[in-house]
Amino acid sequence: MKLSHLPRQCKAAALKYRQLELEINHTISSICSPFCRPCKGDCCKAEICVESVSSYWLRLVRAVGDHKPVQFDEIRGWLAPNGCRISAGRPPLCYEFLCDKIFENSPPGSFSRSLKDISRLLSMASKNALGNRHLVSLSSKAISTRLNCKKLEARIAAAAESFKRYKKDLICAPTTR
Repeated sequence: MKLSHLPRQCKAAALKYRQLELEINHTISSICSPFCRPCKGDCCKAEICVESVSSYWLRLVRAVGDHKPVQFDEIRGWLAPNGCRISAGRPPLCYEFLCDKIFENSPPGSFSRSLKDISRLLSMASKNALGNRHLVSLSSKAISTRLNCKKLEARIAAAAESFKRYKKDLICAPTTR
């Protein structure tokens, strides 16, 4: 993917989004992997993964990092035996889905609330990016010419601050009952 046509501010926003996504991914994966591994990715569907291929923004997030190109599988999406093969540029829905097993084995209260809040941060930062359109639905032209990338950077920064607050609740509570 060529990035030369993008305004500097949009590249910077994509890098900040990527960094936040990597932190969210690491946090959610560390909590959820004991529950997700035995399931073999039954909740992971190629039709959800397709958004990461069709969305210019999500492709951009992968392109601005050191992501090694991986071939998308039409049947399994990005899923491999050891989990998702991409660490950034995933559809926000991937983080929002937290199955009941995770909450059944997590302490109630602030831990569960914080985990849910963290899972929604990327969607919240991306919501109404251009009018009422979500960031992942925008075309390359809309991102490079119409998107207020400075405003987007501010929203990502606010989400990153929220992440730090929520993560404190996760650290302070045990992960299982």
